[in-house]
Amino acid sequence: MRSFAITLFIVFVGFPLARPAALLSPNVPGHLEFIQTKQSEQLVCRKRDSVSPADFEAIMKAYSDARQAGDIKKALDCFTEDAILSSPPAPAHQGRETLFQLFGGDRKDPVPVKIQWHHFVFDPKDQIGAVEFTIQYHLQTHSVAFIKLSHGLISNWRQYDVANGMEWYRFVGDNSF
Repeated sequence: MRSFAITLFIVFVGFPLARPAALLSPNVPGHLEFIQTKQSEQLVCRKRDSVSPADFEAIMKAYSDARQAGDIKKALDCFTEDAILSSPPAPAHQGRETLFQLFGGDRKDPVPVKIQWHHFVFDPKDQIGAVEFTIQYHLQTHSVAFIKLSHGLISNWRQYDVANGMEWYRFVGDNSF
């Protein structure tokens, strides 16, 4: 897969990689990482017995990439058919069709979404993760969500939000980590 991605990089950019190992690092942004992410997205949100912490992060990033691209159906591929999403104390939303409508449905111009992940934590034994993130959708919130996976897909998402227009680093102030 990596040699295929390197070949694509050479084809699109027009020159061979001088240091491919550095560009393969998840900490180094670049075209190659983008190409690899796009190739592997099809495999990220799929049924499987369990996921690792790295898989959890990949699932969350595939979800946010699809949402930010306005592809709600692709984002919902990361959820079970009967998934529940809630933001207490508001009532929960259950099922992919309900979530599809909640996220904008078939509207031609859905509200643009921007998601910035800050932290990922995942317990592989219980298949429960937590994420800290900022989302801009109608308004900006800094949020924490607890997420339960079932057979590799999101079955439960419980999110707590603080509506605030501050940038993340100002919002967390001296308690940044």
